[in-house]
Amino acid sequence: MPNDADRPLAVIRCLAYNHAAYIRQTLEGFISQETTFPFVVIVHDDASTDSTAEIIREYAEKYPHIIKPILQTENQYSKHDGSLARAVNGATFATGAKYLALCEGDDYWTDPLKLQMQVDFLEAHTDYGMCYTKVTDYNQSLRKVTREWGGPAETFYELLKKNTVPTLSSIFLVSLYKEYLDTVCPSEKSWQMGDYPMWLYFALKSKIKFMDKVTGCYRVLTESACHTRSLQRQYSFKKSYFAIKDYFVNTFDIRPDDNQYEELQRIKYFDLLPSAVILNDRTLIEEAGDFFKTHSKRKRDYMLLDFTPITRLLLKIKYRKKGFEF
Repeated sequence: MPNDADRPLAVIRCLAYNHAAYIRQTLEGFISQETTFPFVVIVHDDASTDSTAEIIREYAEKYPHIIKPILQTENQYSKHDGSLARAVNGATFATGAKYLALCEGDDYWTDPLKLQMQVDFLEAHTDYGMCYTKVTDYNQSLRKVTREWGGPAETFYELLKKNTVPTLSSIFLVSLYKEYLDTVCPSEKSWQMGDYPMWLYFALKSKIKFMDKVTGCYRVLTESACHTRSLQRQYSFKKSYFAIKDYFVNTFDIRPDDNQYEELQRIKYFDLLPSAVILNDRTLIEEAGDFFKTHSKRKRDYMLLDFTPITRLLLKIKYRKKGFEF
């Protein structure tokens, strides 16, 4: 733990693996930040097989007061034993920083005032635990920006309905993050995303601020956890997304009112049902059927999916045109 004079006010956490083609742009986005306070960047390379570690080491030598590398010689993520989280969390907490910002090694910040703007707001509004902004999507295959995304979901119910928080734009209290880890114990869950449950917890325990400004760029790659050509992998990811919602509603006993709950369930099943039909997930189909059949105004919508072999065939044709593999 550094002394008070050297302690950074904010720490940025960057996870990298085989990001040699992108990591320079990511690191440049960090070192270009203009702030009135000290900050550091924990850059964790998980034993990349390309030159990612060498590039990180180059920046650490050039900017030793900012870039703090963790260069693994053995891949920690593949162990599935929590070693990756322990490494990055331990390093994060050791800085003594008050705020934590996130940015993966293939994304990057575009606004040199991002960190200053967000910390200024949180310092002036102590009832807020987190803030975030909009970002642009850069499609790596098309090599162009395709959209802006990120929007005002500042309450628990809004976030429960839809996640509109770009991870690379977020910054939040380290103390709130520690509380989340101790209370929810995400390392013990089989969730396929680490950010969304944090946003839900933060919304329960504090206020969240959306800043209507683009501060970074999210790189859309052909294959990632949330972008994949495999219908089975995408379906598994979506099911995990909805499992997180169910966990928070049930665990924290904060079920929305009946109309809100029905809307959430309708969103869930209409999102999952086409893939469930193609992949013949009978459990999900029957679960959806139980829901729709008890809500007469939704029954007709449900019956449009008659789950016959013809339906599955037509859905497969539709999804194959979108580039999915089964």
